[in-house]
Amino acid sequence: MIPWIHSTWKFLEFLRLFAVFVMISAAFISAQTHEQCSVRRDRHYTRDQLVALNTGLTSLDRDTRLRICSLLSFRARGCPAGRCQHKHTTHAVGDGGGTIPVITGNRRSHRCRHMSERRGEICLRTVPRSPSYRCSMNVNTDSKPPSLYVLNASSLAKKHAVNQLAADLFGYQIDIAAITETHLKPSKHSDDIVNIDGYNLFRRDRRQRRCGGVAIYIRSTIAASVVQMPGDEPLYELLWLRFQSADRNLIIGVLYHPPKPLYHEADLITYIEACVDCINNTYLNNWIILAGDFN
Repeated sequence: MIPWIHSTWKFLEFLRLFAVFVMISAAFISAQTHEQCSVRRDRHYTRDQLVALNTGLTSLDRDTRLRICSLLSFRARGCPAGRCQHKHTTHAVGDGGGTIPVITGNRRSHRCRHMSERRGEICLRTVPRSPSYRCSMNVNTDSKPPSLYVLNASSLAKKHAVNQLAADLFGYQIDIAAITETHLKPSKHSDDIVNIDGYNLFRRDRRQRRCGGVAIYIRSTIAASVVQMPGDEPLYELLWLRFQSADRNLIIGVLYHPPKPLYHEADLITYIEACVDCINNTYLNNWIILAGDFN
């Protein structure tokens, strides 16, 4: 037993000496590191020395810079609030030489890029008439035609929309207002909600889809009635009214053609041509006006 105890005591003594050596080495390394850090902290660099460190960097060539700019998308900032927000009035010249005041704003159109490509094209389309109809060109210049107001309301159901529309009708002394995108539904919006004093309301709400819809406000002193067209399609947001103006029948239609309709555009054009033929064959000595948002 004695030799075993003696060897164990020597092993423990060796571990103690090894631990002391490790502690002395760690203290020495810590002192060296602290000294080096203090020396580096107190060192000051001049401007030339700092500039010399940048010699390894190279500038990008022109093609690389253009490639980076093309990959990055930059959004142009708009004008500050309160600037360029006023509406302007322009005048469109008609075929007879008269001018029609048009109120426009500074709102940027999302379709300007596509419309610029078709700037030189003619957007008007000739509607053929029935050969059996003969149009009389004798126009009574003494009679003043009713004033017409066309507006895309983007919902008459929103707050204060009807009040703002009424202010425009009274301020501009409008006789007939053709409104598109009324966003009215028979189950939610009754006529009492959107009525305007001094005007009669005729509306055609969109079916099967939300939004859309057309309406016509006409002065209560003008007796008007809805014209029912044969082959009427519920998907077409087109409303026709007829009333007497001087010695003529005036038929006015309001149309909203959405950007993504559920019908074919050719079918709508064919239907409009059929409506014009029906009006010309039914009512003699008439004027036909079609207004709205055709997109």
